[in-house]
Amino acid sequence: MEKAFCNFKSNASQANLIMVKKRRAEARRTIRQQKRQFWKRFISKINDTPLSKVRKLLCRKIPIFTKRDSPFGIRVQQLLLEIDLDTNSIEEDKFSEIPPWTLERPGSILDLAALQKDKTPPEVYREKFEQIIENHSDHYLLFTDGSKDETCVGAACHSSSADKCCGVSAKASIFTAEAVALCMALDTVSTLRKDKFLILSDSLSLMRAMGEANPRNPRILKVLERIHDIYAFTTQRDKETPLLQV
Repeated sequence: MEKAFCNFKSNASQANLIMVKKRRAEARRTIRQQKRQFWKRFISKINDTPLSKVRKLLCRKIPIFTKRDSPFGIRVQQLLLEIDLDTNSIEEDKFSEIPPWTLERPGSILDLAALQKDKTPPEVYREKFEQIIENHSDHYLLFTDGSKDETCVGAACHSSSADKCCGVSAKASIFTAEAVALCMALDTVSTLRKDKFLILSDSLSLMRAMGEANPRNPRILKVLERIHDIYAFTTQRDKETPLLQV
């Protein structure tokens, strides 16, 4: 079961999903068989057990929940009130309503990320970058970036049609800022009457997170769901899924 799930996590294909379901069914069947066998062994021993012990076992009292045993969600409410926590600044963790293996992943061009920064001169980076742009001369370009200093965090998206920027929670990370900037770029993509797009980002960690089989980060889920919606809409207009350049 664990091996099948790991295979599905690394490669979210239909075949691996079917294998996970088969292994899960086998595990449930094994558990049911073990329960039946345990019950048979238990029944077979009743004749050898004193009646008083059987009565105590079957008629034992079920403990009643006390205030101390209340669910964590109820107990933590008072703690949140005492520390005056602003829950509006906390990102909600949720499961995607769309199956993760059906979420469309964007194509990625990682030529620049493959170069070693300490051994690659700026001229090589520039030449590689210009070559990528030339190879995608028919694509509409969008540039995204996220930044953070000691007091604030921001995200921005630049394109020939519009410039967008916004502030993010001061407690947010660079990763979150980059994800917000990418969402702004996707919002621009959804409004343009173009066929091909090239979104340029310098966040390699963001690219890797979007490639996971079952991402749990709410920001990544939001990005993938946005791409999924755009892809579902653009397939009727022969548009290409946005490409991402690191």
